[in-house]
Amino acid sequence: MKRNDSETSKADIKSAVSRSSARAESVRLSRKFLASAPLDGLSASQLEQVELLRKAVEADIKDSAPLQHFVSTTCLVRYLRARSWKIKDATKMLQATIEWRKQYKPEEIGWDDIKSEAATGKQYLLPDPNNGGHATDRAGRPVLIMRPRCENTRDYETQMKYVVYHLETSSWLADKSATSDARMCWIVDFVGYSYATSPPLKQAITFLHIMQNHYPERLGVAIAYRAPRIFSFMWRGLQPVMDPVTRSKVVFIEGKEDTLAKQLSKLIDTALLDTTISGTTNYVFDVKEYEQIRRESDAIRQREFGVIGTAMEAGR
Repeated sequence: MKRNDSETSKADIKSAVSRSSARAESVRLSRKFLASAPLDGLSASQLEQVELLRKAVEADIKDSAPLQHFVSTTCLVRYLRARSWKIKDATKMLQATIEWRKQYKPEEIGWDDIKSEAATGKQYLLPDPNNGGHATDRAGRPVLIMRPRCENTRDYETQMKYVVYHLETSSWLADKSATSDARMCWIVDFVGYSYATSPPLKQAITFLHIMQNHYPERLGVAIAYRAPRIFSFMWRGLQPVMDPVTRSKVVFIEGKEDTLAKQLSKLIDTALLDTTISGTTNYVFDVKEYEQIRRESDAIRQREFGVIGTAMEAGR
């Protein structure tokens, strides 16, 4: 029997509502899955620790959208793992980070705040020449290239802000990766390293403190490429303040020229790397291209964190 226009309209509306409800349910289930994914494999006792830590910092983050975004379930698990699931130690550590983030506001750091540091390519997130996105190592982690020889400033405060900017961005990218373990990969290219371009030990210790205490469980591997003998003095100076777990993640790539690429290839596809670090691409860092990538990325990241009125968004 043919339906009249009124009956057809009602049927169409009912069908549309049904489809809308199905989509909403799909989104709800997806969010539920994403929220529970960090909890996979945890014991009943560990799940209880996660909830205890969540409650312990509720009052510290209640008035801050960026902090509420930061203290995700994944974040809670990372801090507990960093302190061997000891709730008291994890709470102290996370509260210290919350206080640091309130003061330092790393989520607000945008390109305009650090562009003077970026000119020479002394530090940048490795692009993927195949898809225009960010390259990853064998474990799916975003790759941060560091080249001490390209140091171009002596403004240690802004230098540290540039490091934090990349720690923040790398962490955000790692969380978005479907294949990574929410960690990052560093490649420190020591070719041309000298005392003149080496950071002061005090600054290196400050960086290590920030990374270990405010970005725990974020480092997947740190590749030291052709570290010279003079770096050993810096390395020895860092040992007393370096966590044993962090130390275990440092891999030295050294030896004869024809073995370097083979060593690297175990950790990253050398087709992603330029020829100066035993890769096969002819990539040359271009600050203008990098600026465009970072500005687009910053806009998305800062919106997700609920940052309003930053220098970037104000178009300064």
